[in-house]
Order: sequence, then structure tokens, then C-alpha cells
Amino acid sequence: MTPRDDDYFLRRAGEGEKQVFFALNSPGCEDWPFEFARVVKEIGLVPIFYAGVGRDIVPKAGESGTLNDEILDDFYFSKITVLYFGPHKPGRDYEDHWVLSELPGVLARGRQPIVYASPSYPGEILRKFGLDRAPTTITGLAEFVLKLRQDLQNVIQG
Repeated sequence: MTPRDDDYFLRRAGEGEKQVFFALNSPGCEDWPFEFARVVKEIGLVPIFYAGVGRDIVPKAGESGTLNDEILDDFYFSKITVLYFGPHKPGRDYEDHWVLSELPGVLARGRQPIVYASPSYPGEILRKFGLDRAPTTITGLAEFVLKLRQDLQNVIQG
């Protein structure tokens, strides 16, 4: 690692202190990232979101992917992480969500993401990837906005 790398990580960590990361990969949720961004900006933080990213973006062992690297950078440096698990896309399954492969690592670091799920999302999948608590079940966009605002305030107030 060079001093330039050190500078990057210090700058990136400072930026991350104001960032809230959101990932979802469910059809019918096209407006969710925009509402997420609105709520996050209202409380003075910086929204970062990735929607529609499935497991195909994760590179095979020994390979790398630019988009995956960008998402990882935002995911691990953000102060707060928000995840939504809902219905799967046609022809896909419930595990087609980029973040599932990263969930064990982020949980092992002691981070506790805010996790939402639709009533139909199988909780055993989240347990399989290391989440040992039930996600907050939400039934639509209005409930998401309400819960998100409450949960972000709770995290900020600590």
C-alpha cells in the first residue's frame, strides 16, 4: 500500500461517515430508491443506492468487476446500511440479490444493517447468510418510508 492509497482510504472513510447505503433487487420497487434518497437527504445524510443488482455481478474467484468493486466500496464505507429483500424477478430466485454474498462479512465486522423484507420473503435465506434476527416486514412504499425515517433517526440518536 502506498501513501496515495492511505490518503484514499482516509478520504473515503470520512465521506462514508455521512453516507447511507441502500440495496434492493425486487420488481415493482422502482420508486423506492427515490423515496429512500428523499428521506436520507431530509436528515442531512448522503444517499447511495443500487437497485436491480443480482448475484451475476459478483465476479468469479480470481476475477474482478468494476461495478462490483464500486458497490463494495460504497457498501463497506457507508455509515449506515439499509437492505430490502422482496419478491424475486421473473425467472430468478430469492437469492438473486448482490448483497447476500457480502452479508456474512459485514455482520462479522459487527455492523448491523437495517433490514426490511416483504411478507413473502423466506426468512431462512437471511438466516443462511448469517442474519440472526428477523427483518422488519413491510408491505409497501408508504410503510417503507415511515419505517426508514424512524429507523434512521434511531441509529443517528444511537
